[in-house]
Amino acid sequence: IDNLTWQPEVLFENNTITRDPTRGILISSGGKTVVKNNRFIRTSMSAILIAFDARSWYESGKVNDVLIERNIFEECCGPVINIAPETNEFEDGRYVHENIRIINNKFILSDNRVLFARSTDGLVFEENETVSDSEPKFETEHCDNVIIE
Repeated sequence: IDNLTWQPEVLFENNTITRDPTRGILISSGGKTVVKNNRFIRTSMSAILIAFDARSWYESGKVNDVLIERNIFEECCGPVINIAPETNEFEDGRYVHENIRIINNKFILSDNRVLFARSTDGLVFEENETVSDSEPKFETEHCDNVIIE
């Protein structure tokens, strides 16, 4: 059970996550979430996972306001940022997540998959630097109002 009227705000700042055997961090608060000035180094799964798990682990909810800025992602498994609610049913005009901004980060890639996003409205990926031997890959599925620059 999730109380949608009482969601914590989260500030995740100035941390180093390295060689984690799972994902770097799981973002699941409906309150404002800021992830900034961190280093994610060689995470075994995505550096950042934004899920919405209502069918297996039951550990996360939808997000409404996420800012990911000024982080360095070094050789993390891809997709480095994975917005993957566990749903296969989509309705026009309805989305699980909204208002996710990924701005001014550096991605040093060993896997060219930078971003995967499903069922998200208002996704912005801009002013980021990618360092890769191959073309960086961005994939969206059932998303609206997406800016990737």
